[in-house]
Amino acid sequence: MTTKFKSFEEFGQVAKQERAQNFKQQIEGIFEKSIKDDFDSIPEGPYQSILPEISWIAFARPADRKTGQKSEGILNATIFSKTESGKNINHTWTVNRNGIIKPIQEVPADLAQKYSQEEIALEIAGLLERIGPSFIHLTDLDVIPLQDQAESREISPG
Repeated sequence: MTTKFKSFEEFGQVAKQERAQNFKQQIEGIFEKSIKDDFDSIPEGPYQSILPEISWIAFARPADRKTGQKSEGILNATIFSKTESGKNINHTWTVNRNGIIKPIQEVPADLAQKYSQEEIALEIAGLLERIGPSFIHLTDLDVIPLQDQAESREISPG
């Protein structure tokens, strides 16, 4: 089926919408396949981005201001980049357990000119997939005991 456009502007808008929809489908696929079931296992910390304009992305679970407990359903992704003049800047996105990835701060102009919000969200989802939360199992076990057990056995009576 051939679609006729009234202008190049209309063609550009339709192409942009189709591209955004394609990115959203890719994000949904990554989330369903690699992230959704292991959302709680996503480790906090900074990770290198593959986009050259983004230095790194740090993941952290926000804490409830009243209780101080970390949120289980939301993950913040802070994106660190540089302006054209070399100034370090950052902005934050949220990743919800249901797969919604969206900015909570304005995307810096330099980054917004280069990438759409869907492309940045795809980078966040792709990075979470590369981290591989299904292979990480968080635990509260003590790796090193508070006191050396052998110390009490080595002391001989007398």
